[in-house]
Amino acid sequence: MNDIAHTLYTVVQYVLGFGPTVLLPLVLFFLALFFKVKPAKALRSSLIVGIGFVGIYAIFDILTSNVGPAAQAMVERTGISLPVVDLGWPPLAAITWGSPIAPFVIPLTMLINVAMLALNKTRTVDVDMWNYWHFALAGTLVYYSTGSFVLGLSAAAIAAIVVLKLADWSA
Repeated sequence: MNDIAHTLYTVVQYVLGFGPTVLLPLVLFFLALFFKVKPAKALRSSLIVGIGFVGIYAIFDILTSNVGPAAQAMVERTGISLPVVDLGWPPLAAITWGSPIAPFVIPLTMLINVAMLALNKTRTVDVDMWNYWHFALAGTLVYYSTGSFVLGLSAAAIAAIVVLKLADWSA
């Protein structure tokens, strides 16, 4: 049994090694095929998402490499001490989508939403996949804190369930 667990762990780590710029487009490609999108359109859309991620990471890298030194120069010239730079939510979303958990959160959240709808546990259909990064953030924080992929996905699942229930209660 230990050999099976180790083999499964090795396979998962190998797949995660491809990173989100490869994994997320692959997940979206197969998801599109599942929903009977023509393969050519699914491939094109997936490639566009992958290219978009390359662009996001390039901009994020440029932003962080320039804002840090600029903030340091401001501290040196003015003498004020501001140890934290708040760049807003876009870098946080980019970091989250760059985590190993992120490509798995989209199908997991969709599955949870469909299951809850089928079991009459929610009346909310969450189709805004871009905002799934909130669930992925919870999973990412747990994953990096514990080193457990399963606990990270569990945290993302719990966050999705809580948000779906809150959406029902606030509607």
